[in-house]
Formats: sequence, C-alpha cells, structure tokens
Amino acid sequence: MMFQKAFVDFIQEQGLLAYGDRVLIGLSGGPDSMALCDLLCRMRESWGLFLMAAHLNHSLRPSADAEAQAVAGYCRAQHIPLISAKINVAHLALEKSMGEEAAGRLARQDLYQESMDRYRLQTLALGHHADDRAETILLNMIRGAGARGMAAMPARSHQIIRPLLFARKEDILAYCAQANLLYAVDESNADVRYARNRIRKDVIPVLTEINTGAVDHINEMAGHLEEIRSAIAETVILPLLEAAGPILAGEISFPRELLRQQAPYVQKKILTLLRQALAADGGQFGEGQLKTYIDLLNSQQNDKIIDAGRFKVYIEKAHIVLADERLRPKSFEPFRWQPEVGSCLNCPDWPGSLEVLSGNLPLPSLWTYRVQDGQNFYWRHRQPGDCIWRRGIGHQPLKKLFQPYGVPNRLRARWPILCDEDDQPLWLPGLAKSDLQKYGKNTVKKGIYIKASLDDETYRPKG
Repeated sequence: MMFQKAFVDFIQEQGLLAYGDRVLIGLSGGPDSMALCDLLCRMRESWGLFLMAAHLNHSLRPSADAEAQAVAGYCRAQHIPLISAKINVAHLALEKSMGEEAAGRLARQDLYQESMDRYRLQTLALGHHADDRAETILLNMIRGAGARGMAAMPARSHQIIRPLLFARKEDILAYCAQANLLYAVDESNADVRYARNRIRKDVIPVLTEINTGAVDHINEMAGHLEEIRSAIAETVILPLLEAAGPILAGEISFPRELLRQQAPYVQKKILTLLRQALAADGGQFGEGQLKTYIDLLNSQQNDKIIDAGRFKVYIEKAHIVLADERLRPKSFEPFRWQPEVGSCLNCPDWPGSLEVLSGNLPLPSLWTYRVQDGQNFYWRHRQPGDCIWRRGIGHQPLKKLFQPYGVPNRLRARWPILCDEDDQPLWLPGLAKSDLQKYGKNTVKKGIYIKASLDDETYRPKG
C-alpha cells in the first residue's frame, strides 16, 4: 500500500522510532487511532517493536461501552496487550472546574503516563494528523498563543510521537476502507458548541476554498516555526541556561543583567525552563505573568516579590529568583549548640553549611569564627530589635548590615545568627562579628573554629 510506505517513510525521516522500541498506542477506537494501530502492527515484526494499547472510556455517550468492547476485541485479534479504564469525565469536569474536553484530555494523559511508567514503555504514539494540527494552530492563533502554540503538535515531543502528521483525514479514512478496519464515529465531533468543531466545519472549508493547500501550508508554517525554535534553543537558550544557579532551598536563580540583555522571546523561554527545572509538575507561567516579570526585570526596580501562588518570583539587583513554596524547607527553630570538632550544621532554609574544625586558626575572616572548648551557643534567625556590638559604633541594628552587603530581602530573615547564652548576637556568617568576644595577638595559634561556606556563590554577600 502506498499509504503504508508513506507512513514508514515519515517515521524514518522524523526519527520517530528505532528498532526494538516499546510503544504505547493511544487507542480511542476512532478511524485515526485504528489506522495508526494497524500500521504499527504491520511493521511490528520487521522493526522488533513491542506494542501495547490504552483505551479510556469517557462515559459521555451511550455507545461508549460498546466501543470499548470493540477495541478490546480488536486488540485480542492483533495480540496487543490492552490497558482499559473507565471514568466519568462529566463528573471530573465539574470537580476540576473545567470543560469536558479538557477533563477528558487530562484523564487520558494520566492513564497514558501511568501505563508507560508501569510497563516501562518508551514512546506514546498518538493518531493526530495534518487536519488536527491545522485546527489546533488556528485555535491557538485566535487565543493569542506565542511561537510554541503556533508550532503545536510536532511530530515528536519528548516521549510523544505523531506518525500520522503527514496525512490528511481523507487519506486516513481511505486507508481504513482499504484495510477493512472497523471504527467508531464520535457524534460529538459534529457538535458546533465546541470551538474545535466550528473550526473544522466552518473555518477550514473557507480557507480551503481560498487555497486548496491551506491545511498543508499551515502545517508547513508550523514546521518552519519548530525548526526556528529548535535552532534558538540549541544555539542561544541551552548555552544561557548554564548560567543558572543550582536548585537550593527550593529556589533557582539566574543573573539579572544577563537575562536583560536577551530578546523578549528568549527571556520568556528561560523563565519557563527555570520553572520546569524547579518543578516538573508545576505547569507553566501564563503570557500575562511572563510580561509582568519581564517588565520588572527590565526596569530599575529591585527587591520586588511577585506572588504567583505556588511560585514566587523575586526581582533582585543581581538575580531573578524563582521559588517553589512546596519545595522550600521550613525555617529551623532556635536551638542550643555546643561545637564539637568534625560536626557540621546544614541550615535547611539557608544555602550554606557550618563546619567545626580544629588546628591552625585561619586569618581573620567574616566566614570563620573562633570558639572556646566547651562554650555553648544558640543558633537562630533574626528577631525584631536585634543588634550586634561593634567597637566605636555600639549596638548596631542587624537590618543595617544586610543592605550594604547586598543581601536580598528573601534571605535576610533566613540568615543564621550565632548568639551567646544571653541571646546576644555574636556572628552573622560572611557579614559581621561582635566585638564582645575578641582574642589578642598573644593567643595560641591553634584552636577550634567554625567555618561557614555557601553552596552557591551567587548568594555570597558583596562587601
């Protein structure tokens, strides 16, 4: 069959499958997924493919149960293991406060991901075709989508492949007839209450009257945009991402000035990828949110906090920082502490550690603090009215220490403070030492001391 050859050629050209791949087929029972499944079965032996299918009964139509049985019978005949599930999508839509179409898509995604994880499958094959892609692009266009939305439904997107993107709907229906494939017809596809159906029934025919190749040209445009996006990602965005700081205490940072130098598209993409790196399950920023962040990023304003629900975005002088509230550890409670050589304290909400060492005392530094054997201390965070004793100054409020050193607001309340047994601040690592406790020039050269270090140098105070 010519159609079968075109199918295999497209898979090879796009690099969608390799010999021995383990593939899950999203099998609705409609003509597109049935054609996809039949075509993959025909190349199963020569390509060494392991095939499974997944079907979700949405419980939206009276014929849904019969369609599920027909899918199960087809899979038995083709010796394809089937994962079948049933869910009341209408109830799910009410529960999630979303449309039935979106709820059904969410339920299918959950079923597919669970199946792939459970059976160690590498690839999810879906039956989207050229008409589907054109409809999606037109929908995204009128919703104000960016470059990603205008390059929707690529042939490959991570684990998802769409081997039928080369084909028009009419070609698929012709193949089903030629291969004697039985399929279900979803009557809801004729319901013009759904925006996609209106695009399919009213908009596409008009565009085709204007230009018979309209659908093909829309797909070609999406392909060109995808090529441009890939080129920008490889040559611009991926090298820039190396400047991002590590994920510490539920936060990830990026140099503000470096991001300001980029084009708006690159700025948006970097922020989107930082969010994904911080929390893969965290969704995406909306276009309105991204515009707000970028406007502040390019302004002269500092120490701005934008609350985006689960996420907070900090616009600081030197960095832009994304924080995931679900990942951010709780502040530690004040605790009494007696230094023991070899012990190490990790403050969960501060990106650093404190290690007790012995030996030659290092040169005076704000990052080391000498202690006496058997001396007791308290570690805590800043409290209202905190001061530290400085010779020639007296009691200096701690809040006056942070600004000169460029410590951003989000870290000031989390900076660890070493206090004596009377709760008097003695040391803020990297910032200040109290003059209440000093050792003269004739003191011994060996002793016990605490060494503070930061896991990420972007947090280091600038003196």
